[in-house]
Amino acid sequence: YSALSSAEVRIAELLRRLGEIYTEVELTHEEIAGLTGTTRVTVTRARRTSESAASGSCRLWPDVECCPDTVH
Repeated sequence: YSALSSAEVRIAELLRRLGEIYTEVELTHEEIAGLTGTTRVTVTRARRTSESAASGSCRLWPDVECCPDTVH
């Protein structure tokens, strides 16, 4: 049993792959949703879940200080 949903896994995999290729990527939650076959709400929920699970630090998102609708 995985603690992450399949949507969260797709989102994490996208961010991991982009991080391997680019030093900085700026995508909105809507763009991430489109690339992962999810919704903006799911992307936002995945980010919040990731932040809570990591106790203040972010395990899926490279920059927790960015604005809520954009990942830098």
